[in-house]
Amino acid sequence: MKKSERAIRNDYLPVASVFGRNIKSFRNIDGSSIRDFSKKIRYDRNRLSDLEEGFQNIRLSTAIRIAKAIDVRLDLLFDKSFIDDHERFLHEHFINLDYLSLFISNVEKKIKNSSLKKTNTFSHTEKAFRILGHKVSDPMIGSLGEMAEELNVPLSELLKEKNS
Repeated sequence: MKKSERAIRNDYLPVASVFGRNIKSFRNIDGSSIRDFSKKIRYDRNRLSDLEEGFQNIRLSTAIRIAKAIDVRLDLLFDKSFIDDHERFLHEHFINLDYLSLFISNVEKKIKNSSLKKTNTFSHTEKAFRILGHKVSDPMIGSLGEMAEELNVPLSELLKEKNS
């Protein structure tokens, strides 16, 4: 893939860019090489560089597996302030949850508590309805990010337990 194609994909998937930067930041804090870190998180070494640059639209299950492997709460890996405040976040350990159900519940609460209507909220209505209707068991983070963006809420907030 050419750099210009990567730049286009990166603009399209800002959530992947945030996740990738945070993974790279965590790897640097950890002092791991790409090779060692890829073994730790069970992710292909050759693709880890693209992941860190935000060029990989991974599945939610992959993001969960990575968060669990490095013992960091999943929502924090999608938080834009992770890089600036990583010391605080490193004490926030992984929590094993049904993150898709949590995401769906938080989206539905956001819609209910606002003047939004499901049918008018999402430009990719069919994709959003399939996710909200539990018809997609392992969505891409790009799709979740698009839904969060259309709700004007950071994805990290939609993947967080409200008492966290």
